[in-house]
Amino acid sequence: MRILIDMQGAQSESRFRGIGRYSLALALGVARNAANHEVWLLLNGALKPSIPDLRRAFAGLVPAQRIRVFDIPTPVAEIDSANVPRCRAAEMLREHFIEQLAPDAVLVTSLFEGYIDDSVVSAGRFAPPTRTAIVLYDLIPFLNPAAYLGTPEQRQHYDGKIASLRKAGLLLAISDYTRQEAIDALGLPPEKVVAISTAVDESFHPAPPGPALAAVQARCGITRAAIMYAPGGFDARKNIDGLIVAYSLLPAPLRVAHQLVIASKLGEHERHVLTRHALEHGLHPDEVVLTGYVSDTELIDLYRAAALFVFPSKHEGFGLPALEAMACGAIVIGANNTSIPEVIGCEEALFDAGSPASIAAKINEVLGNPALQERLRVHGRTQARRFSWDASARKALRALEAYHASLAAAPPPAPASRRALLGALLDVPGLPRNEASLHELAHCLACMPDPARPRQFLFDVTPLVDQQNAAGDDDAATGAMLLSQLRELQSTDLPGLRVEPVVLSDTGGHLHYRYVGKATRALLGVPGDMHDTAIDLGPTDLLYTGAGIKAPSAAQAALHAWMHGRGVKLAWLAGEDTTPDVCAYADLILSTSPDLAARVEQWLQAHPSLPRPVVAVLAPDVTPAQLAGPLLSMTR
Repeated sequence: MRILIDMQGAQSESRFRGIGRYSLALALGVARNAANHEVWLLLNGALKPSIPDLRRAFAGLVPAQRIRVFDIPTPVAEIDSANVPRCRAAEMLREHFIEQLAPDAVLVTSLFEGYIDDSVVSAGRFAPPTRTAIVLYDLIPFLNPAAYLGTPEQRQHYDGKIASLRKAGLLLAISDYTRQEAIDALGLPPEKVVAISTAVDESFHPAPPGPALAAVQARCGITRAAIMYAPGGFDARKNIDGLIVAYSLLPAPLRVAHQLVIASKLGEHERHVLTRHALEHGLHPDEVVLTGYVSDTELIDLYRAAALFVFPSKHEGFGLPALEAMACGAIVIGANNTSIPEVIGCEEALFDAGSPASIAAKINEVLGNPALQERLRVHGRTQARRFSWDASARKALRALEAYHASLAAAPPPAPASRRALLGALLDVPGLPRNEASLHELAHCLACMPDPARPRQFLFDVTPLVDQQNAAGDDDAATGAMLLSQLRELQSTDLPGLRVEPVVLSDTGGHLHYRYVGKATRALLGVPGDMHDTAIDLGPTDLLYTGAGIKAPSAAQAALHAWMHGRGVKLAWLAGEDTTPDVCAYADLILSTSPDLAARVEQWLQAHPSLPRPVVAVLAPDVTPAQLAGPLLSMTR
């Protein structure tokens, strides 16, 4: 099967929460266990900051050409009703993009995205949803609409997601509880919902706290043993207020010896509400610590150092923080509701989350009983080992295989035509039709995948056609060199690769590359019949640029970074004065200057998180044929 995994759960605001960790870990598990299946990744180009990190995370597991980035008109966050028409159009564009990749299965790691950011996920908005499988975390807002869907915008957004759930061919629930909840609440046939469980990655394991602990303790004001809670978000069901009340009911000696530490990203409003709530229940400011966002490394150290981890949520689809804490060796107690007993797996570790007195009694019981502490710690480590991402990934793969087999008698429908998509877009009520909006839609359409299009070697000849750059002797020499290189490449047999001269342009008000038209080709003596249009970019294309550029402008750097993020390989011809920060988005740097190579190496050492480009130092009298060698190595 060709399995396309939508990774927006690891791109959106969810990437700071359990859903983001789940999305990434499950996808990595599927890639590791795919065997003969083809795994592809789908990324949202509007969520740019996450793209390089995800490419690095899957390096060696998913070939770069199978990581595809789709583009949408923005903004689309449905918290603003003015964005809804663009969101509907974006859903159609995404589904049409997916159709062009011809997947046998589409795995959506997180459906309930796009209310507060530019994520866009749907099933059945434009293309048939039959081959879509959606990971289901919970149905909490569906079951508690008064608490979670208080505005018309929230209701409209959530109802659209529920419609996608119902249309999807398969749901993959993260717990047995969530599976049964979906069957009962949505009236779904049991065979449509498969439980695949969840897990934590290998970084969550017992060990002494690391050096980050002292820093986070000092930053947050943690000065005593911690009764810890990591809710993974802030809303009423997380029961943070109930835990604060329970802490206030503890005997004074326990409170003197322990602080209540809430490790979670919080906004200023939430921080104010919880601080006031603690004061109203007689607690001193230093008794309740609100850490704000902590990194995974810091979170793991807090788990390992906690005297007790408490999970008092009133409703969970799984309860990942409880599993994380157990995996780190913490003593864990939790609520006796929904999926939490399934995760903790120990009756004597449970309490009634609706009763602060029950929570306080269990905390008091555990902290006052060393034998019980040891039992719970040993049990937690054993319980945590029952869950693994590879096991969850294999369950997901078996479910996809079985579902795909059930569809074998019915071949997939042919993808809708570009004309049909344009007609559907024109029918979206309220979709802006001003020049800027139409230009943005045209860009999104131009970036659609075309399986029949050959790879392109995009050769930047801007110095040749820019009269201003051609003014001096150095520029003339650069132009002559480029022209020789271009003719050398075009005379070389490159199966499956089309060499196309391109030029930078700001037509339309933004910097982009355009094909060199017939008239300019004739002046340069370069064959070809392309029209002067914006390039049709593909994720396996190559761009050769940099000639005559000492330091790219901000617009050029942004354009090259954007292309690189979409999988285009960049080769940069560097001169003596080229700044080494082009390494941030180059795969190959060609130079006749050993000094530049040394400066590049120094720059890379100062930026260890960035991928390392190949640096080729060439002889000063290098011929076009010799220069073509390193360039052609990128085509393999």
